[in-house]
Amino acid sequence: MKNDSDGGILGSILRGIGEMVDLVQKLDSEGNTEINRMGTFGNLTDRKRLGGCYGFTLKTGLPGKKPPVACDTMPSGAQQDIIFKNSDPVIDVFDEGHFVRVVVEIPTVSYEDIVLHIKENILYLTVWAKDEPFNKSITLPHRVKPGTMRRSIRNGILEVLLDVQD
Repeated sequence: MKNDSDGGILGSILRGIGEMVDLVQKLDSEGNTEINRMGTFGNLTDRKRLGGCYGFTLKTGLPGKKPPVACDTMPSGAQQDIIFKNSDPVIDVFDEGHFVRVVVEIPTVSYEDIVLHIKENILYLTVWAKDEPFNKSITLPHRVKPGTMRRSIRNGILEVLLDVQD
């Protein structure tokens, strides 16, 4: 955090909003309609200090049919041409200490329509809805132990639990 001479928390928030406005203007000038950003903040290795992961998608323009978008974060051999819907599902990632909890809102999808894959600290999610895949890569706050994934789906909410590597 910034100290009071740098504008404090409010100054940081206002600077962040200004940077987002600049980013939207840059998208418009380049003719783009979407940008994705992921990253970390703080200290992720010391559990006693504040730290975390973030990710966001910024879309501009009116809703409509999106063209196929190549996805460069999927493992080799995965579906590359993906038709993204007008809105992505809500995804929350929780660091629960010894395990990571991922919660995804995906209504009207059955257990068999969901494919999960883990590589290092990224969870790859593929949901098959009406013979059309939706793919999303989710950055986890820690590397997880292979083979410890537990998942359940109930009332359109997918919950995935993954044990953290020591």
